[in-house]
Amino acid sequence: MGPYRRPTCLTSRSTPGGLSGDKHFRVHLDGYNQLPYLTGEVDESPRHEFFYYGERDLYAIRYNNWKVHFQTKDDWFAGALVQRPCPGR
Repeated sequence: MGPYRRPTCLTSRSTPGGLSGDKHFRVHLDGYNQLPYLTGEVDESPRHEFFYYGERDLYAIRYNNWKVHFQTKDDWFAGALVQRPCPGR
């Protein structure tokens, strides 16, 4: 399977190859096939990292059980932005 033919959420509802018909899109979302995890075939998700964005700014990164915040808000929508000190900034 090439770099642009990764299984997606459509895998559960599409053709056996994981693509919907003969359409090929050159869009790379993330490349993780979550279907085996969602159907219970495997016990652990293949994704170990997660990136948290607020519009276009990176707020935090999660890796397994660790989460590092680069900036936060003191209230969800109307809150003031609080940037956390980070090494190398």
